[in-house]
Amino acid sequence: MQRNKYVLPNRLFILGLVLEIVFMFTNINSYFQLSGWFLPLLVSALSGIYLNINQLNRIKKRSFLALLLIILLGCSILINNKMLNRGYLISYLLSFILLFQVTELDFSKEDINKIAVAYAISGIIISFMILFFRVKYYALTETRLTIQFMNGPKIDPNYLGGFLTSAATISLLFIERMNKKIIKLLFVFSTILTSFGTILTGSRGAVITLIGCVVLFLVHNNKKLIIRALILFVIIIVVSILFSHFVSSETLERFLNVSKWAQDGSNIRRVSLWANAWNTISKSPILGYGLMGTAEISSSIGNYSQPAHSTYLEMWCQLGIGVLILLAMILFDILKCKNKLSTIILVSTLIPAMFISAECTFYFFFNIAFSAAISNTDDLEERKFLIEMELNKHEKISL
Repeated sequence: MQRNKYVLPNRLFILGLVLEIVFMFTNINSYFQLSGWFLPLLVSALSGIYLNINQLNRIKKRSFLALLLIILLGCSILINNKMLNRGYLISYLLSFILLFQVTELDFSKEDINKIAVAYAISGIIISFMILFFRVKYYALTETRLTIQFMNGPKIDPNYLGGFLTSAATISLLFIERMNKKIIKLLFVFSTILTSFGTILTGSRGAVITLIGCVVLFLVHNNKKLIIRALILFVIIIVVSILFSHFVSSETLERFLNVSKWAQDGSNIRRVSLWANAWNTISKSPILGYGLMGTAEISSSIGNYSQPAHSTYLEMWCQLGIGVLILLAMILFDILKCKNKLSTIILVSTLIPAMFISAECTFYFFFNIAFSAAISNTDDLEERKFLIEMELNKHEKISL
């Protein structure tokens, strides 16, 4: 992306992604689905197509797998054309196109940093909205808080928690990657506020995932362990102070009373939903049923009309086992690079997705693509550094 004729398309591509992330709070869909707010992504997708056409030399393995996902989507539309929801179609199509584009294109370190800053700003905006507007998801209790934009539907706190977990994790990981102090402070502030916002959603899966990502952050590099521990100590102290002042006793009870988790009505219902989804999948595990919600699909074949409440079961039900195989291959290809930041971001994305149907949200597939972009960029930076070291060595020898 270095030549002059690619400067404008590259900037438009990054700008579309940044705007999509920063203005996530304007999403008018209660499940944060792409079909609720996707105009900036059209700019990115169109710019990315131009860049792909002009810069495509040798397709990368993970990009080829993303291309197979697009082909799989097309086959599903042809085979299961009676089951077609426009929202799912737009969301999947944009997600798969962006997954292909982001994994195929080479990003600069500055591009990666801009996207990370967008996550930090978006996390701050949403957390402020939760904290100051205190919109109750359940009318009679403050156990779970959410946001509501322009009197639209309330965002499901589980989806909100999933996005905020990603924003908090990315903010935490990028603190030590930044050189400017003001940007470092932005990421520290975002980590504190977004972690607190995650707690206010009452999403236990999101909070447990965030704790796991914090532990991984602490141990992923022994060289700066003391500095990292001090950063975490400050963040935990500030979050604890906020927790004591702004979190209701009902929310506290929801998190701390572990003995009641097994009897919790929402957990019992979730297991029941998974069983119903599996019953539906077992009747067409290879091809799936098409682009509809699992509630509509289950109803159409005579099962209970219930959602799957799991990203992986939802995708399997809609697109068949092929989508999970291809996704697993992409994830394996990213993980085998052994880039620790990419791995932690994937953890922050994949675990909450087990408990919500996030397959048509922006952050699920884009976080996977972003992890791939980070590993690509870090590999390129390392190779450049080694080449420069080698050249310097030869220059010294020649002198």
